[in-house]
Amino acid sequence: MSLHNNQTKDIYHKINAAITGGSSSVKAAWKPLREAAATTRQLLLQVAANYWRLSVEQCFCDNGKVKNSINKAVFNFGDLVEVVATLPLPEQVKLKDKSQFRFIGNRQKSYMHQDIVKGQQKYGIDIVLEKMKYASIKHSPTITGTVKSFNEKEIRMLSGVTDVLVIPRKQLIQHAKKGDPLDDASIREGIAIIATSTWTALSAVKKLDVVWEHTIEKHSNKSLEEKCLRLLEVDGMVLNKHGTPKEQFDNAHAILSSIYQCPYVSHHYMEPLNAIAHVQDNNCEIWAGTQSPGRDRYAISNALNINQENININVQATGGAFGRKYNPDFTLEAAYLSQKTGHPVKSLWSREEEVSCGQQSDYEIQKFSVALDEQNRIMGYQWQSVISGKWVSEINLYLIHVPHFLLSFQRRDKTLNLAPWRAVQTARTNLGVECFIDELAYRVNQDPIEYRLSLLEQPVLLPKLSTDNQWIIEYSTKYRARYQTLLRHLQGNKVLEKPKESGRGIGIAVGNYGGSTIIQVADITITGRNCKINKITSIVSCGIVIDLSGAEQQIAGSIIWTLNALFMPSTQFNNSQITQSNFNDASIIRMSQIPELDTTFIESDEAPTGLGEPAVCSLAPAVLNAIFSATGRRVRTRQLAEFTLQ
Repeated sequence: MSLHNNQTKDIYHKINAAITGGSSSVKAAWKPLREAAATTRQLLLQVAANYWRLSVEQCFCDNGKVKNSINKAVFNFGDLVEVVATLPLPEQVKLKDKSQFRFIGNRQKSYMHQDIVKGQQKYGIDIVLEKMKYASIKHSPTITGTVKSFNEKEIRMLSGVTDVLVIPRKQLIQHAKKGDPLDDASIREGIAIIATSTWTALSAVKKLDVVWEHTIEKHSNKSLEEKCLRLLEVDGMVLNKHGTPKEQFDNAHAILSSIYQCPYVSHHYMEPLNAIAHVQDNNCEIWAGTQSPGRDRYAISNALNINQENININVQATGGAFGRKYNPDFTLEAAYLSQKTGHPVKSLWSREEEVSCGQQSDYEIQKFSVALDEQNRIMGYQWQSVISGKWVSEINLYLIHVPHFLLSFQRRDKTLNLAPWRAVQTARTNLGVECFIDELAYRVNQDPIEYRLSLLEQPVLLPKLSTDNQWIIEYSTKYRARYQTLLRHLQGNKVLEKPKESGRGIGIAVGNYGGSTIIQVADITITGRNCKINKITSIVSCGIVIDLSGAEQQIAGSIIWTLNALFMPSTQFNNSQITQSNFNDASIIRMSQIPELDTTFIESDEAPTGLGEPAVCSLAPAVLNAIFSATGRRVRTRQLAEFTLQ
């Protein structure tokens, strides 16, 4: 067991709380890492200059060395480190000007790529500790189910099985507070097989014969949709209200309403959930590909009564996460099993367990409505959402200037467990926002880009907003301006020319997440039930691009991710139990289905913003708008079950 180093841990947690999520890593680390590098450079120059009896201005750093311009003498950085470590830190340092960047903005090679391609990259699943046991878990098929009985005696007699334990959901969450990491963990009750090998544990789990007790409201995809549609007709909790929206709708010349749906969808990461835990007395060490070690520490501490300062999280490469490994259920399970057995334990979820018991992006259904006068001007706006989670995004940048609006939501009971899913609530809301604006543009017979610009150019005048909501003015003004820049950048571009071929269409959408804005154009062809994505054009505003190759890969990854959500099966369930079991019925997109990608980054001097998620917000509505362009028919769901991706 490695030594617990509080100083190292504290430094690690100072940058973005060590969280990987929200497209925040580069954005959060940009300034502190630049300052750290500049500080180190200044101290290296100072030490070298003192040795050479020169001024600091006569010395410079170059490729791991300190050199001077007088006699060309050289120090390696390593030659000076011991002396540098003894010096006080300067109060201020000068950062490089953008014109001095040599690596930033260019293409860089990842040091991990070669190992990944060769299968040599080490992940959490590869770690082996001395005297380690292996665990596999059969979880309740519903989120609140409990074990009534199982064939414990038979399982304990299997060769290689060393223990059988129930994961006691109620006991583990008894100290959870609503919305805290332990509550978010969404622990399911289950039966864990502890064995001498992974294969033994996985094989033994398949022989479990469990009788479960379920108390949850039973739903299928269809019955849950029907329930949410009914809830849309009931007044919800008001998020924001301004003016007299009811009067505007009562006196409207016309009302346009549309309902958009985003179904449950899983994360489809490659490395299965796994974690290693070693609990001894009041100390715990974890090895896991986690997105939030701080949340793991909190959940383990509160569930197992271990002091947080005695919990050390060794963060491994994740093998894919996309929000799922932000929740600490899998690390807490491993810690509990280690505490109970007295051994280091590697807990591993099978692929079947992930698919059938995995956490989801929330199912959300939203209704957009506008009241129009005789000149098709928008006099009132209403938006209502039905969700089961805590993440909701109500801002509509195109309609925030409308003086009369009502934004509300209904929160229903959970049917499936939830985890953040790439771009979280913004991806869901933006689907309806961008498609509904497209609907309005066609209703008033305007070009979709020109109509968007006409709305965004209106001043945001909402003087009666409460003090707590004044941020909405600042946020909306900032991003409406960015949207305008992107839309004007795209105007006149040849990619907008609608092809003459039958069944071919062009759709656009704008999105923002993590401080970045993006506009995307989807060029598609519909032939019967087949949909071919010919090309995706992306124009991105994200401040300074650090690594051009990495930036392009982030956009490409988001595009592939979104096409998967659009065209591959969403989560299917009956009696509130997921009915899919593996990639055979929860399939994922193939390389042959990936379209041509053309990505451009707008030159900027601003600090970098997030890139892992904004493209997820805009691509889905761009494709749906392209389907309308190609067929004249509106599709209002993020799951295109009627189409096969070519």
